[in-house]
Amino acid sequence: MASWSESALTTTPVYSSKESTNVIKAGTKAPARSNPRTVKARNATKIMPLGAAKECMGNSLLEKTKFGMRRESFELVTVMIRLMLTTTAVVFAALFLVQNVVNYGQLQDVDKTFKLSSISLAAVAQVGRERGLSGGYISSSGASNGKQINAQRLVVDAHVKEFQDFVGANSFSSEVTNTIRAVQDMLSKLADHRAKVSALQISGADSLDWYSLLNFNFLSIGRKLPTVIYDTDMSNLMVAYIALGSVVEFAGIERGTFNTVLGARRFTGNTFERVVRAMQSQDMHFQTFQSYAPPDQIDTYFATVKGIDVNQTSTFQGYALASAYIQDIPAAYPGLTLDTWWTTRSAVIDLQIDVLDFSRAMLAAKADGVFSDNRRSLIFSVVGTFASTVSAIYLTVGAVVGWKRIKRVEEKRRSFFRKVEQRVSKTNLLTHPTPGPSAALQASFKNEDEDMIEVGQARPRTL
Repeated sequence: MASWSESALTTTPVYSSKESTNVIKAGTKAPARSNPRTVKARNATKIMPLGAAKECMGNSLLEKTKFGMRRESFELVTVMIRLMLTTTAVVFAALFLVQNVVNYGQLQDVDKTFKLSSISLAAVAQVGRERGLSGGYISSSGASNGKQINAQRLVVDAHVKEFQDFVGANSFSSEVTNTIRAVQDMLSKLADHRAKVSALQISGADSLDWYSLLNFNFLSIGRKLPTVIYDTDMSNLMVAYIALGSVVEFAGIERGTFNTVLGARRFTGNTFERVVRAMQSQDMHFQTFQSYAPPDQIDTYFATVKGIDVNQTSTFQGYALASAYIQDIPAAYPGLTLDTWWTTRSAVIDLQIDVLDFSRAMLAAKADGVFSDNRRSLIFSVVGTFASTVSAIYLTVGAVVGWKRIKRVEEKRRSFFRKVEQRVSKTNLLTHPTPGPSAALQASFKNEDEDMIEVGQARPRTL
């Protein structure tokens, strides 16, 4: 006897296992057996909402789309990070390039000024020699050094021409240019000064002061260099070089002043103070030379500036310091004459000039190394800046292309979902779902064979 549940009266009747057998025997076709999974899938499809349907239908493509977007986004972020790093490298490379360009320009000015300073120091030594000869000529009223002065003036003229030619062929900083103008102004008056010396129309002290001022302006060119050289070793060599040049200059002042004294046979006016001041200045500048010169350069000085002339000069300097009130110095010191003093002191100055040339050679070698390093650094910075700029441009283009690609993927995703919505709206199965068996009906048949359950297929059994 068939058993009916309460829900079966309001929904759809179902047969039991035995009743389905009787129906088959009576010639009634029994419902086909169905796989429980098929039934569950069909029922689940019938009650699936619209959003779930869209998710189910587009799940595969959606996952692929999301994965593609994640990959493109990751690539874009990577490109942006590389772009920022490369941009930073470009900025630093550009700053380094600008610094090297500035340094290269400064080194070019230093190189020209250094060469001009070398020419000037060579002129200082020769002008100092003319200064001493002129002092002796004036103090002796033209009796001494006449032929020597004329020969020395030709030597000075050659150095002056070299100076003028180099200045005319190059440009210099405003500070150095002002010093050059001061030198040129003095050189324009050189012929007039020589004429006064030859005519004995100027005192020995005034002549010495004029030549000393000319040499001071020559030396001022080199004194500008240590302040603009950024290389410490080169700057120290330059300070030592200028200090040794100052030693030679004040040695020349001492020689010229005492030459005037010996011509007059005694100290007059403030000549004694001049000699003492010249000696003190030599000591001061020599201490500066020892403070900044490398050990091998100092050793070279002491190995070069030695011998009989050096010892004799020290003896004569002692005589000079003890002769402040002596009225006839050559008579008090028979070995001390105008000729012996000039010859002996000039020999020592020549030895000092040899060391000055050695110092200039060391400085020139160091300058060449610094200039070469700067040129290489400039070339590397140019290449690095160019490479960084090209990389930045490449990464920028890649970032733009990647962004456009992501935009296209996003547009495809939106287009896909629009098509899904259009297809789902046309599906009757999704818009008019058939209700499945109720929970009460399923519970009443939980102990029976669920394979026989087929909603809406069997007719109710008669009593």
